[in-house]
Amino acid sequence: MPETKPGSPVWELALVYPRQGEWTESSYFDLQNSYKFVEFNRGYLEFLEVPPKSHERLIKFLEKILARYFDDTGRGEVFKSGLALHADTGLIRVPDISVIRPDDDKYSEDYPEFALLVVEVVSDSYADRKRDLKTKVEEYQQAGIPEYWIVDPKDRVIHVLSLQSGSTEYTKLTFELGNRVVSGLYSELEFDVADLFAILDR
Repeated sequence: MPETKPGSPVWELALVYPRQGEWTESSYFDLQNSYKFVEFNRGYLEFLEVPPKSHERLIKFLEKILARYFDDTGRGEVFKSGLALHADTGLIRVPDISVIRPDDDKYSEDYPEFALLVVEVVSDSYADRKRDLKTKVEEYQQAGIPEYWIVDPKDRVIHVLSLQSGSTEYTKLTFELGNRVVSGLYSELEFDVADLFAILDR
């Protein structure tokens, strides 16, 4: 038996889990019982940054806006941070906010395959910015997610990407301080950019 010393890595524990490229959806969901900020991308685990309080405050603000439009009117159900979205075979993302329509054919009680709208609040790291601003744009577009909001605290802008009628590619609108965000698809869903990012100055 290998000698165990304080501070040494527990290599034996690593051998319990699959290697990168060999993870399955089943093994991923087993892991999710212990780790919240992990996504699954065709055999690989992608570890997300643990968000700071400011990140969570932005999400809380947006959740209230979306809940008034979707939950309160019966148009959909809003879920904050942690709901796994089965975007494609072998691809599971965990958006900061997901809006689900329970009566949709692709809806499942635990892991929906479709969302009306998803929101990602971009973290500062290069990997996270690339994932939210580029990779997930392509993935959500291919999955047919009607609308994707990218909230960028660093630049204080909000990108609203929408699949207009008959289109398979997102139309992108960018809203900055001084603008009022307007959904590309859902009427009366709007708010001031300044009201959201004022949270960062508290």
